[in-house]
Amino acid sequence: MIREVLGTGAAEAITARALSEMLHISRREVVRRVRYERREGTPICSSTDNQRPGYYLARNQGEMKRYCEALERRAEEITRTRENCLDALPSLPVE
Repeated sequence: MIREVLGTGAAEAITARALSEMLHISRREVVRRVRYERREGTPICSSTDNQRPGYYLARNQGEMKRYCEALERRAEEITRTRENCLDALPSLPVE
């Protein structure tokens, strides 16, 4: 469903809000469906670029590789944050 309305290439990115309005579903449902379609193998990328944020189909392997690299950076940042939170845990009162 999402795949059918997405453009190809980062320049064609569509925001979750626009997809929500276009498909008459909530933004939460957009995210859920994007996640499902990705897990089914659809090459959906997303961009947080201020000039063209949103979801799009990868135009080529290079676009998909750049998206995967961005995901890797996000995963590393989340891991660092988790580690810092665990380090802070002993300084908090016990329940």
